[in-house]
Amino acid sequence: MTFLAPTFFGLAHVHHAITQIRDGIAPAKVVIIGTIFQFLYTYLFGMFVSYVALQEMVGGSSSGMGSSGNLYECFVIHSFCNYMGVPNLDFLRPTHVVHWAKVRK
Repeated sequence: MTFLAPTFFGLAHVHHAITQIRDGIAPAKVVIIGTIFQFLYTYLFGMFVSYVALQEMVGGSSSGMGSSGNLYECFVIHSFCNYMGVPNLDFLRPTHVVHWAKVRK
């Protein structure tokens, strides 16, 4: 379940690519790359939520607080991630402000 269910969760977002290509929002290459990234991101998120759900259903909570037998945690995690969105990784670019303070030799 931890590996199969997230595949369907990731594939459920592919329809956005079809809409973007059909409406001419972006070039097909950009849309395909973005869709692959979104699929991988949602697949990893789905694996995590599947793990949390299984822990709740089986009763082996990794938090050490026991199992509540419900899936409220999954709803909270999903809501939080939808609210926050994809992390901003601009700081990885060498032109980002965090790299300006490097010590020069």
